[in-house]
Amino acid sequence: MKSLIQIIGILVMSSFVNLNNINAIKINLKNTHTVYTIRVNDKEKYFDWDQYIKIEQIIPLETNSNSVFANPDKVYVLKDKMFFQDRKNQILKVFDLSGKFLFNVGNKGKGPEEYLEMRDFMISDNNVYTLDYKKIHCFDASNGKFKSSSNITTQEMNPMGFLVFNSKDYYLWQSNPSQKNVRDTKYRLLKFEEGKLKSRYFEYDHHSNDMNRFFKRPDGSFYIRPIDGEYVIYKITKDSVSISFELNFENKNLPKDYYLKNPIDVNNEYLKSDYYKSIADVFETEEYIYFTCAGPQSYAYEGLINKKTQQISFGKRDFSSNPRIIFSDGKYLYGYYQPSLILNEPVKKIQHYFFDEIRNHLKGIKVEDNIILVKYSLKVN
Repeated sequence: MKSLIQIIGILVMSSFVNLNNINAIKINLKNTHTVYTIRVNDKEKYFDWDQYIKIEQIIPLETNSNSVFANPDKVYVLKDKMFFQDRKNQILKVFDLSGKFLFNVGNKGKGPEEYLEMRDFMISDNNVYTLDYKKIHCFDASNGKFKSSSNITTQEMNPMGFLVFNSKDYYLWQSNPSQKNVRDTKYRLLKFEEGKLKSRYFEYDHHSNDMNRFFKRPDGSFYIRPIDGEYVIYKITKDSVSISFELNFENKNLPKDYYLKNPIDVNNEYLKSDYYKSIADVFETEEYIYFTCAGPQSYAYEGLINKKTQQISFGKRDFSSNPRIIFSDGKYLYGYYQPSLILNEPVKKIQHYFFDEIRNHLKGIKVEDNIILVKYSLKVN
């Protein structure tokens, strides 16, 4: 008769065999794709939004004891509702298109219909899916009421972001692996079909920021924000992951052997380096692709690509007046401001007439008020 220790050993080894049988997919970088070359002649130049954007709507969110939150980590506009995730306070708040508060999605707690954490959310088929620790919850998008929960079957790692098509078909974006847990996968993206792990993508050997990862495109597919140190933007659908385009900063790209020479990021040397790296937001409209990244000495930069002409505008982000772009519905960009930014006289790096228009529109705003959402259209140049 086998001892209990022998039986446990066999079960553990079996679990590793099963994990190793899951497809590890390497995407061929030799495929033809568009490369947008960004020539940075002046790293002190600030991005000038005035020549590109037109303000369509200024939406101060209602301020009351139920509606106020800190900073939105993610925003989604769906028909007649706007969904705002506040990851710090673990809540998802819903407003109408005029800014009136409607309801919270679900309740935080330890009950059977509650969530422990609000790590990520997305909307599909009038359902709101939220990512909890090892669980995916489904709520009704029309009223925020609980509908169902399903367990995440993999034991490989901690999921920090997801892309859900339904409760059984989804992708998980994994956090950085633990050096102590041998089960932790070395792959960032895991694909599930019918609730079972089917494929792995993006093997890596260094840490990367756990920020919003998926950005919806006008055609219904999604962009994936790349791992830190990479410049290829991938497209993801329910059935495939493929290369969409690549950003090229020429001699200001991070060297390919950077992480071989710098395996541990000590004191954020990666962000302080004299390169353009850490591609972050990637939002798309019918005519443009908007992106942000970290530049030399970790300054924030933003860029706008004209898809038709391939003309690229690029520069430092002016935090005293530039909008924080946080969502695109395929036609419009949505950005937000904190009231304190509107009330303080900005130290303008460049004359922004659109910001003056917003400030003039919000004469009665107070510093304790909720954030201001601004809807923009982009001029076709």
